[in-house]
Amino acid sequence: MAGQRLPRRLANLGGAASVDGYYVQSTLTGNAQTNVFSVMTWSTDTGTKLAISGSNPVGGISTATLTSRGYSHVGSYTPDIHATLSIDGLPSDPFPIFINTPYTMSTGSGTFGTCPDIGFPGPGYHNSVRHSVADLAGATLPSITTTESLENDHYLGTWNSVNSNWTTTQPPPSTWCPVGKAGCHSFWDNSTSFSDFFATCGPANQPLPSAYNPAGTNAVDNLTQKFWVGSPSGFAGECVQEGILTYYTDHGKLSGVITPVANQSQCALRSVIN
Repeated sequence: MAGQRLPRRLANLGGAASVDGYYVQSTLTGNAQTNVFSVMTWSTDTGTKLAISGSNPVGGISTATLTSRGYSHVGSYTPDIHATLSIDGLPSDPFPIFINTPYTMSTGSGTFGTCPDIGFPGPGYHNSVRHSVADLAGATLPSITTTESLENDHYLGTWNSVNSNWTTTQPPPSTWCPVGKAGCHSFWDNSTSFSDFFATCGPANQPLPSAYNPAGTNAVDNLTQKFWVGSPSGFAGECVQEGILTYYTDHGKLSGVITPVANQSQCALRSVIN
């Protein structure tokens, strides 16, 4: 086989389509360097991770479409998947392939302040955390469409639907896109991280929120938050982190973080951790 490097890096995005320069399909071209043959057949040694479909040869040349079904191993970029072209039953040398994926998320502290700081009336607070996404080898990935899902919002302690309206005033889930991507409203801060804001603002809230205080203990409600990489909607793409968002009267807090997420099917089946 006259082989080449894959023309584009192959990735697995949890069943989502190619997006933002991350491709779930690529191609390989094989050249028999002769027209005297009967059959050209493509195959892979790891069918659970890679689907391969070859075209009918023209002039001794056949092109295979590679589609990711899973991803390679954790810890390095050493290829562990191979494609082979057989000509009349004689196999070529295996072509090594590594399928990367968004795998883990790291979280750090962000900004904090008052509601007027972000254009909303007081009283109240805002604070944020900053997230980055890493691949199988632990390298930070360049910006890629990432969406949160929010589940199981419920009251804590003595708070309930009679003395509080907080569970009905939470904002809808957000999607963060690479800077400047058309059709998006929220963007990554830069090429390697994005910020998730917690805010409770305004006199219509019961109980009234107060100024930011990370040591506060009056928790009103919490919910399960999941991050999905590679998709503009929740419950699609690769689930890289689960956590618990708790809204206090004076700050928002992320805790109970699980990353990487070992059980992708449970993540998609709307299992919650709060």
